[in-house]
Amino acid sequence: MRRVVPGPVPGQPRAAPGPAPGRLAGAVAPGLRTGTWSHSPDSFARSFANAVPRAESDHLLATHGIPSPARPLFQAAFAGVAPHSEARVDTRRERGPLLLVAGGRDRTVPEAAVRGAYRIQRRNPGETELVTFPDRGHSMGADSGWAEVAHTALDFLVRNGVGARAAASRS
Repeated sequence: MRRVVPGPVPGQPRAAPGPAPGRLAGAVAPGLRTGTWSHSPDSFARSFANAVPRAESDHLLATHGIPSPARPLFQAAFAGVAPHSEARVDTRRERGPLLLVAGGRDRTVPEAAVRGAYRIQRRNPGETELVTFPDRGHSMGADSGWAEVAHTALDFLVRNGVGARAAASRS
């Protein structure tokens, strides 16, 4: 029997031979659906800030970590199988430029998932671009290498005529 599980883009299911990740998440953490969730220093270092030294990971968690609602995580996990999910994405709908950023060492949203999202999104007539930072993890937008990621995003916006720099260059 083949099961349908969330694909790399919410709302884009794919067939999979194993158990659905959403069912596993529900079994592991049934109380989280309506509660809040926060990383421990070890889980943060292992999954979110795994590409930076432990001292930097601990600093990031201490300065930026806050308990968050778990509901969006469940919505994203079930978007491909739940009708009318809030996290479902209509990839055919008109949209502006889309930059997908992947970290080669990201354990939270693996590079393969971002590449899968890119393959789906590039069918949209809107500009779609994929940039991969091979040695970066999920914390790339907040850790010590954030400026490289920010400059890449700003350059994308300027090339696509979006943002303050693009507006200034048109004046």
